[in-house]
Amino acid sequence: MIIALVIAFVIAIGVVVVIVEFQDPKVTVTVSQEGEGTVDPSVGTHDFDKDSTITVKATPANGYLLYGITVNGESVAVNNNQAEVKVSADTNIVVTFENYASVSAQDPVAGMSVPGPYGRDATVTVNFKGLVGADNLMVTNYASQNYGTKASVLDMRLSNRTNFESASITMSMTGDLSKGTVVSLSGGPQPTGISMTYDSTSNMSVVSFTTTHFSQFLIYDGHVSTAQGLRNIAQMVNTGMADIPYVILDKDIDLNNQEWTPIGKDSVDSVNKPYAFDGTFDGKGFRIMNLNISTGNDQVGLFGVVVNARISDFTQMNVSVIGGSKVGSVVGESMFETQVSDVDVRNCTVIGNHFVGGVVGYMQGTVTECTVTGTSDAHSMIKAIPNMTGTVYDNGDKVGGIVGYVQNHQMDMAYSVSACEVGYTDLVAYRDVGGLIGCIVETNPNYAVMINGNIVYDVNVTADQTVNQYGYVTPNANKIVGRLSGEYTARNNSFSQTVTMVRVEVDSNSDLEEIMNNGSDKVYVKLVSDLALNSGSDVQYGGRNTAQIQIDGNNNTLTLSTTQISSMDLVNPGGMLMLTNLGMTSTQTSGTWDSYDILFRCNVTMESVTFDKAIALDNIGKT
Repeated sequence: MIIALVIAFVIAIGVVVVIVEFQDPKVTVTVSQEGEGTVDPSVGTHDFDKDSTITVKATPANGYLLYGITVNGESVAVNNNQAEVKVSADTNIVVTFENYASVSAQDPVAGMSVPGPYGRDATVTVNFKGLVGADNLMVTNYASQNYGTKASVLDMRLSNRTNFESASITMSMTGDLSKGTVVSLSGGPQPTGISMTYDSTSNMSVVSFTTTHFSQFLIYDGHVSTAQGLRNIAQMVNTGMADIPYVILDKDIDLNNQEWTPIGKDSVDSVNKPYAFDGTFDGKGFRIMNLNISTGNDQVGLFGVVVNARISDFTQMNVSVIGGSKVGSVVGESMFETQVSDVDVRNCTVIGNHFVGGVVGYMQGTVTECTVTGTSDAHSMIKAIPNMTGTVYDNGDKVGGIVGYVQNHQMDMAYSVSACEVGYTDLVAYRDVGGLIGCIVETNPNYAVMINGNIVYDVNVTADQTVNQYGYVTPNANKIVGRLSGEYTARNNSFSQTVTMVRVEVDSNSDLEEIMNNGSDKVYVKLVSDLALNSGSDVQYGGRNTAQIQIDGNNNTLTLSTTQISSMDLVNPGGMLMLTNLGMTSTQTSGTWDSYDILFRCNVTMESVTFDKAIALDNIGKT
C-alpha cells in the first residue's frame, strides 16, 4: 500500500504542493533447519511484509520426524507439520527434524497395537487387545472375584535420544478403577530399568509385578555403539518386528567372538524377502571386531540376506565365519541393487561349501573399494569344502577373494567389482576359484559385469580335486575369475606375486591333456588308472597354458606319446614337468627349449628321446 501525504505551503509568491510517499516496511525472515527434511519457505533469508502471517511447512525425510519449530528461540504450535508465524520484525525461524523412534511390542497370547512413529520425549500408548486371564493384563476385584479389563492401557514415556542400547521407560496404570481394587500385572515389558508408578488418587496398591511372559519394547533412533545394539538390530530385522531404514555406528564395536546371528535372513517368500535387511548401514569409519559364526548355516556373515541395501564405510577385523552355502565376511547373500562399498576386511577365515567370498558370498549388485587382506606371516583364508553341510548341490566350489559368485540381474545398472584389493590371502576350493571372483554367471547380456581397477597381490589360488568324488576335471583356478558363464569386461586390473595351482585326480587321457594345458602356474595331477597321452599333445607355458606340471602316477603307468613341451613367445619358460611314482613308462618326448626340466623320479623306459642336456641322478638324488 502506498500512502500519499500532501502538504501545502502558502508562500508569498504562490502555493507549493509537496507529495511524500511512504511504502509499507519489510522485515527479514531467516529460515534454518537441523536434521534432514525440506522446509517452505526454504532455508535462507526472505523478505516479508511487516505484520504479515506466513505458513512454515516442514516435510521430514525418510526416517525423520518434525521435532519442533522455534521463532526467535521460542517454540510455536505445530499442526500437521506446519505452523502459522506472524512476523512483526526481523525473525529467525528454526525447524528441527530428528530421527524417529519406532516401538515394537509383542504379547505372546493376545498381541498389542502400537501407534507410531514417535519423536523424542513422546508418550507411547500400548494397547493390549483385552483378553482376560493370567497371561494378559488383568484387574482382579477380590470382593466379587470378578475380572475386568478397565486397566488395559499403559503409557510409556521415552527418554531423550533413546537408541538400541537403552530404553528408559516409565509406565503408569490408567483406567476407571473402583476403590479397593487390587491390580496384578503379568506379561509386562521385560527390559531392565523399568519403573512402575501409580496414581495415588486412584487408591491402587500393587500386589505383584511379574515378567514371566516376554513383551519387548525396542526404541530406535538409528545410532549404535555397542555389541548388544547390533544384536538388537539382528533381532528386529530377523523377526520382522520393525523396519530399519538406516543404521549408523557411533564407535568401534567388539563382538568378543561370541556366536553371531547375521542381520537379515531368508524366508519362504523368496520374492519379497520380508526378513532381509533393506536399509542403509553406515559404519562412519569405525571398526567391528571379532565376528564369530560357527553354525555351518547357509547365508551367513555380518549380514545374512540383504535386498537393495547400502552397506559402507567400516573395517572388519579378526573375522571367523564357518557356514554352508552363501558365506561372506560382510554379506552372505546380496540381492538386486545392493551396493557394498569401502569395507576393509582384515585377518579373516571364511569357510563354507558353496558361494564363499571374502566380502560377499553370493552377489547381485556391486562391490567397490573393498579390501581383503591378511599379513605376510598370517594369510587370510577363504575356502570351500565339498559337502561340509547344507544341501546336495554344495560341492566345494565358487570361491573368490572379494565375491564367491556374481549373477547379473535385470536392473538398470552395471554389476561390478571395482577398485577392490586382495592381498596376503589363500583361496582354496574344489573348483571355480579366483583371486577376485569365483564364478560369474551372465543371465542378461544387456547388463554386463565390469571388473575394473582391482589389485591382487601375494595370493595363492588353489583348486583341489584330489578327492574326485564328483567327477569334475576342469578346476577353473585363475587370478581374476575362476569360472565364467557368459561375458564380462575387465580393465586396469593388476596382479603380482600371485600363484594359481590346481590339484586334480584324473582317470582319462582327455582329462589329463586338458589339465596339463589348464593355464595355472602349477598343476599337480594324480593318476587313478594307467593312461597314455594322445599323439600330438602340446604342453605349453604362457597364455592359457601351464608353467609347472607334477604328475603323481600313484603306481600307475603313464605313456607319453610324442608329447611336446614348448614355450610361447616372449614368455620366460622356466617350466617343469615332473613325473613321480610311475610304473613302467613308455615315453616319446621332445623338448624345444633347453631351460625346461623334465624330471623323472620313477622307473622309466624311454624310446626315441633326444635331450640337448641331461643330468642323471642315482636313487638317492646324486649326480
